Amino acid sequence: MRLLPFFTAMLFVFLCAYRCPLPVDSREQAGSVGTVGNQDRCGLLSGKIVFSSSGSGQSVIYAMNPDGTDCVQISPEGWYCDYQSPSPDGQWIAFATTRHGWHEIYKMRADGTGLTRLTFHDNHDIYPRWSPDGRHIVWMVNDGTASWQLYVMDSDGENARRIVPVMGSFPDWSPDGNLIAFSVDVYGRHDIVTVNPDGSNQTRITFEPNWDVSSIRWSPDGKRLVFSAYPVGINPLQHMLAELFVVDLRGRNPLQLTRNKVAEGNASWSPDGKQIVFDCYTDDTHCQLYIMNADGSGRRQLTFGPHISSSPTWVK
Repeated sequence: MRLLPFFTAMLFVFLCAYRCPLPVDSREQAGSVGTVGNQDRCGLLSGKIVFSSSGSGQSVIYAMNPDGTDCVQISPEGWYCDYQSPSPDGQWIAFATTRHGWHEIYKMRADGTGLTRLTFHDNHDIYPRWSPDGRHIVWMVNDGTASWQLYVMDSDGENARRIVPVMGSFPDWSPDGNLIAFSVDVYGRHDIVTVNPDGSNQTRITFEPNWDVSSIRWSPDGKRLVFSAYPVGINPLQHMLAELFVVDLRGRNPLQLTRNKVAEGNASWSPDGKQIVFDCYTDDTHCQLYIMNADGSGRRQLTFGPHISSSPTWVK
């Protein structure tokens, strides 16, 4: 699969013992984890950074403050969970799990209860993203070949339908709900395209002959897109080379945010659009979360430790 060598192949996280003192394999030692269900769900994820954590053969979903403190495990023990996406109101998290052999999409409440299976396919269903009104979810489906397709369903799993006739990946919904941005294969490389939720009005945004585009996110004001890109034809984790960029909706005014010999991606804007959280692979087994200003300045590390911290989403 062309997608798997990139960041979403390994969207698993390990929290450090310094800022994020949660042992991955021991939920009972985490203290606050056991009381999540008694907290107000609406306030639980508001302003938090939600991400996944890998260790001891598990992949677990956590939430923490933007400064890396107050880590709380959300996903249930024994479930391998990744590709998580909080709902706009912060009350639900959609995610993928291999509990049934293939990746399937589930959702759960912000306290880890209310587990509900949404997809029932003999293929991989990953990367769910909520519409701004919380009524729909766009996600990626693999048919067992190298082809990834984009589908939309109601948030209860009903009325699933394919939205574009081309291979697409890394979808993200615009803040006003009128467009979906995604990465599309263009003659062996990937650029950004936007489309109406019904599949109409496909518009190409980027024309990058030397870069493969991935992991796209809309800015809160809907005027810009942050994305990761790596040179065409390489494995970014093998070569440790992927950078973050910002571009407007006409493909103009591109701004390269990072210039490092590492693989950076899965960026997510702060609710006010002033900061960006992202993950950074220093090799194929070590990845941590970082925050920087929206212009690329003020970079600082959030998580620390010997394993992988990745795939953050900053909740409103």
